[in-house]
Amino acid sequence: MSGGRFEIDIAHRQGAFQLEVSASLPVQGVSALFGASGSGKTSLLRLLCGLDRPTKGRIVLGDSVLVDTAARRWVPPQQRRMGVVFQEPRLFPHYRVAGNLRYAMTRESRGRWDELVALLGIEPLLKRWPATLSGGEARRVAIARALLSSPQLLLLDEPFSGLDEDRHGELVRYLQRIMNEWQLPMVIISHSPQDVVALADHLVVLKSGSKMLEGALETLFAESQLSEITPFASLSILSGRVAAPATDCQPAQVILDDNQRMPVRGSHAPVGTRVRLMMERRELRLMDGKASHTLMAEVEDIFPALGEGGHPEAGLMNVTVRLAGQRLSLCATADYIRQLGLAPGSRCRVGPGVPAVVRVG
Repeated sequence: MSGGRFEIDIAHRQGAFQLEVSASLPVQGVSALFGASGSGKTSLLRLLCGLDRPTKGRIVLGDSVLVDTAARRWVPPQQRRMGVVFQEPRLFPHYRVAGNLRYAMTRESRGRWDELVALLGIEPLLKRWPATLSGGEARRVAIARALLSSPQLLLLDEPFSGLDEDRHGELVRYLQRIMNEWQLPMVIISHSPQDVVALADHLVVLKSGSKMLEGALETLFAESQLSEITPFASLSILSGRVAAPATDCQPAQVILDDNQRMPVRGSHAPVGTRVRLMMERRELRLMDGKASHTLMAEVEDIFPALGEGGHPEAGLMNVTVRLAGQRLSLCATADYIRQLGLAPGSRCRVGPGVPAVVRVG
């Protein structure tokens, strides 16, 4: 399904833990539920898919009322048409991989078997037993099984938990392909800001059972609303389209939303493809007019950098700039800022290095 909203307005008590969340997720693209351990992410997922009943409230997916405690309405999990992938793959040990997949297959999904097997690269695994699979392989099989149930929404609980760096990156790319080729809305639970940036269109930040922040991810970055969320504070993003593909000798080129051009790494996407770039604050530099490969930006604010304990760091300043519709934060010495003659409203040059493409499409 696509269009409409996933409306959540619930309160739930589990022992001493109280969860109270009101959120409105788009029923398209990828929404991320982000928070530290104990923030209520998995508790909320269990309420969404029907494994637990909220103490009170409503959950509405598009035109379907799944939960309404005031009206005593509660749709059981098997009728919600949600594919759920837990941290543990939960494959049936007495079925081979193919048997696990066939168990979930519906009449509607039967014709997409070959497509899905190819999409997730699991054809070599079909005759194997679950106990012989690696963590990344088992996770891909669990995702395939969830998709074969013909869901209208896919829920993933910490899908990268326990994977090494290579398997982690591989699974991110598989999920991006599902996102782009199947057009299936997803809700992903994560405690990793890098995974959120790589996948999410919409973000809900939870803390101690309550919603701290919600909105479109790129808007939250552009308005600096994530600057107070510590894991995101050191990250910046830019968006654009591939202008030239990578070659053996040259990185790919991207045209940003303000028509400036820059080299990027990690992309073999076709020309014209929409991409998202991610940069760490430490990778960004203010540059003088002699530097090459820089981007023009506008200074928005300059203020003292704070160290441990919230105390100003001697001689070091934070600089916020506006570039291609996004706010970027970087550090520079007060002396260098004076040397460049920078002040709020002035134009400046930023050296972004060669940032990585973290999302395609």
